[in-house]
Amino acid sequence: GSLTTLYQAYGSKKGLVRAIMERCIGGFAQTMDALHDSPLPPEQALPIAAEGMLEEILSPRHIVTHRIVVAEGVSFPDLRDWYFEHGVAPPNLRMADYFARQMQAGRLHLDSPRVVANRFHMMVFGDAIIRSTAGVLDTGDLAWIKADTREAVAIFVRGMQPGGARAGADTG
Repeated sequence: GSLTTLYQAYGSKKGLVRAIMERCIGGFAQTMDALHDSPLPPEQALPIAAEGMLEEILSPRHIVTHRIVVAEGVSFPDLRDWYFEHGVAPPNLRMADYFARQMQAGRLHLDSPRVVANRFHMMVFGDAIIRSTAGVLDTGDLAWIKADTREAVAIFVRGMQPGGARAGADTG
């Protein structure tokens, strides 16, 4: 379509960007709901959820959104902040709730579910987000990045299980 059509539909560049971001953030809800409702122990539920989240992160709409946030966040801080408030914070809070419930059930040992949720997302997905945003991941890398994600989840779960090496614990 033409620029005129875009402005009629979205009002401005900012309106178009917001519409892209809104479309992007909806996909995580299903994966988070499935994890939240899973009867499986974390060592089984988290890899399944992580694969679903990874597929969302590597979807074209997420990659475009991440690129917009990185490239335009300084120029449009209100859009950047909106994305973090609506696209980043809710999955982190849902993950924190999941970790708190697993901790209460004695399945995981951790100090702060909110901190651990953030660390989970960064450890498991940080590389995929950076690489896909920078354009150095393509469909040929999917098997490798899925294997890398599974390994990150396994390391994470081992460190959070009772009796496991606790993440951030002083080993010196």
